[in-house]
Amino acid sequence: MNKMKLPLTALLSHVLVALTIEIDNEVERRAPHRTTRQGPSERTGPWLVSTVMYFNCMHHVDDAGITAKDLERQARTKTNLHGMQRWGYITLGEDGKVYPTAAGRKAREIWEKLFPIVEGTWQDRYGEARIAALRQALIALIDSLRLDMPDCLPILGYGLVSSAATVSKRVTQDAAIAELPLVALLSKTLLAIAFEFERDSDVSLAIAANVLRLVDDQGVAVREIPPQAGISKEAVSTALSFLEKQGYVTIETAMKGTKRTKRAMLTRKGSLSRDVAVQRIGDLEVRWRKRFGAETIDALRAALEQLADPSEASLLLALDAPPECWRASVPKTTHLPHFPVVLHRGGYPDGS
Repeated sequence: MNKMKLPLTALLSHVLVALTIEIDNEVERRAPHRTTRQGPSERTGPWLVSTVMYFNCMHHVDDAGITAKDLERQARTKTNLHGMQRWGYITLGEDGKVYPTAAGRKAREIWEKLFPIVEGTWQDRYGEARIAALRQALIALIDSLRLDMPDCLPILGYGLVSSAATVSKRVTQDAAIAELPLVALLSKTLLAIAFEFERDSDVSLAIAANVLRLVDDQGVAVREIPPQAGISKEAVSTALSFLEKQGYVTIETAMKGTKRTKRAMLTRKGSLSRDVAVQRIGDLEVRWRKRFGAETIDALRAALEQLADPSEASLLLALDAPPECWRASVPKTTHLPHFPVVLHRGGYPDGS
């Protein structure tokens, strides 16, 4: 990993994804849940989901109940309401309000306890001063943004865009920002970048940073994209489907021996879009240095680069899943996404 070549968006994404996965693993260890790894007789509790589903749903659902409209207003983004009901976290009352189930209430309590615990683990692993510097840099930038944003990245919409979130101007300072978990501070910053990037782009930041970036002029085998991008096959399939329909890539099939191989090839439109996206991602950081001050952005980049430094304790350590977690049974990733891919499937940051 060459930290000097990583744009600010990728650095933020690497740290956010690693932190989220470590939180998810700890939730899996402590909360009653069910997954496909368990046999039918072992499946108890709600279906396992990622931390995004706490911020866009469970954080706002208490025993007094809440309407779906108010839930979206408070979360400032949409949740997978039917999924959370089907998975066992919430129930719909006769009054039309959303209520937590007993399992949902328990999961919410575990999430809330784990944010400071996992952040403390990161302080021990990466250094208390480094995590403090990162928090300080993020808080300073978020305060300068003066935006009212959700505490998580949204479940991505068609074309993997970030439009399923409400971002509005905030006139006054928000003292509560300093009390937010680190995972929320990282999310807010990345979402602000995504909104600015996607405002004038036909391709989302999630697709541009993860998939389009990897398709060179000679094309790339489709099977090679998920491990290189650090996102799931399903997320890559969604991205390529969009790119193909919109004329950015063609998917060619060839026989290699007895095996059929699919290869993504850029069209002229796709090649131009890739180059423009790479330039715009870099330009955005330059604009932010002018708008919010070089000192603010440089402090943030320095804090992120320290965590991403391959000569230090690697961010990949956060991905070491305990043996009882589902991630321990899948191939270990060696790459982290350049932008999180949050899907309706459960809100995992790598589209799992």
